[in-house]
Amino acid sequence: MGDRSQLEALAQTFVSDNLRQYLAHSVLGLDKVDERRWKVVKAKEALRVYTERSQRDMARRARKHSNHSSETNTEDEDYQVSELPVMFSAGTLVGDLEDVMFGVVNPSLELMRIKSSYVDDISGAAVLATIVEPTMDDPFCSLVIKWMEMDLPLVKNRDYVYMEATGMVQLGARGDRIGYHLMHSVHFPQTVNRRHK
Repeated sequence: MGDRSQLEALAQTFVSDNLRQYLAHSVLGLDKVDERRWKVVKAKEALRVYTERSQRDMARRARKHSNHSSETNTEDEDYQVSELPVMFSAGTLVGDLEDVMFGVVNPSLELMRIKSSYVDDISGAAVLATIVEPTMDDPFCSLVIKWMEMDLPLVKNRDYVYMEATGMVQLGARGDRIGYHLMHSVHFPQTVNRRHK
């Protein structure tokens, strides 16, 4: 299997795993978020972005909870905490799914620069490899390897090499349309750590 095929398979694995989690979560109700596991990092209007709590934070909260209750909570045992932060957004936006997807798909350096001019948190960026390009038939499907340096106030800038996958799928008995935007850090032997400003 070539590098491109491996990257496509890796992206598909992440997307499939998260779609399975979405389906499991949708059974409980999409408006319900377990705040013991997830913490809000940004909110705007009716949309919230969450990050998975760190293992240390979850352990502290579990100790606090066990001090106040003699009941055991088996749900805490189900948490799988990875080394990389897991984030998701929940809520509603005005518009349709195509509008949202148009805002997240940026497979070229030019589109990255346009997007960063609105967000204003990226000081440098590059498209390292395009694995899957959007087409007329599937305009939101892309898989790109990118580099970016982020401006972080009060701390040193950070740079990342990451894969970015976007797309839309239909799920469930009702045929719900789901858009995804995956960003996952990747390491290649050819990339080296840079000294940060």
